[in-house]
Order: sequence, then structure tokens, then C-alpha cells
Amino acid sequence: MARYKNITEPDQWGYQVRVVINGTEHSRYFSHRKHGGRRKSLRAAVEWRDEKLAQAAKERTRFRGPQSNNHSTRVAGVSRVIKNDKRKGTQYVVYQVFWMERGKPRNKSFSAGPLKEVTAEMEEHTLKTAIQFRSEYEQSVLGGNSFRPNRYRNWRNERMYD
Repeated sequence: MARYKNITEPDQWGYQVRVVINGTEHSRYFSHRKHGGRRKSLRAAVEWRDEKLAQAAKERTRFRGPQSNNHSTRVAGVSRVIKNDKRKGTQYVVYQVFWMERGKPRNKSFSAGPLKEVTAEMEEHTLKTAIQFRSEYEQSVLGGNSFRPNRYRNWRNERMYD
């Protein structure tokens, strides 16, 4: 079955190939009639799929490039991001914290609020909370303790930092 991964037969007249590469779907239909029968259309579908996957493998990079300076907080694992909510047409100031948990990347977002309404105090509180969150993670890793991110559920109303 793995030989025909990403290939389906949606109807009796051909095969459909769908491959997602870097978040973009590449799709093509292979008609039995146009390719001279079921076997030949399947062979053409497999060849096209394999070419697309080989092309994607050449373009793939292992690591992302460096972040632009406008997102940097100069604190490892903490980034400032402007997020867009397309439904509401609103932009939000968000501080994201990244860490590893049992070998898997994790993140937590601390939203300061809508870009047009954020005060300096709100943004400072959000940044300091995000930095404290990351600092507690690092201390727990160095000390061999378990990290408890749930402690920050009520971060807007509590001051978690010194």
C-alpha cells in the first residue's frame, strides 16, 4: 500500500495524486483513457508523485534561517510577534515562548492585546511574564525538576515575575 501513497482512484476514469509540500497542495489527475489504460495511468501517476517528492527533497532545509530583528526580544526562546486575525481585521501583540518537552517542541503565547489598544505597561507585563516563564523552564531543566507551565494560567491577573 505504501507504494501508492498519495494516489487515489476517485472515479472509474482515472487516478488522482495529491502531495503537500511546504504547506501547498500539488494535485494532478491521470485519466485512464489519455494514458492508454489503468496500468499506464497508474504508472504515470507514480512517476509524477515521485518527481514532485524528489523536487521537494532538494528544496527542503533542515533549519530555519535567523529571525528578523523586529521579532527579537534578545532573550533565548522568547519572541515578539504581531499576529493578524483575518476574521476580525485586528492585529495583536503576542510574546511566544518556545521550549522542548520530552523531545517535542512546545510553545506558549502571551497576548498583550490588540495592537491599537496595547499600553506600554500591558506590553511590559506580558514580556516580563514570558521571560519569567522561559526562565522557570530553564531552571527546571538545569535542576532536573519537572516543568509546570499550567502555573501561568492566570498570568494576566497575577504578577509572576520579580
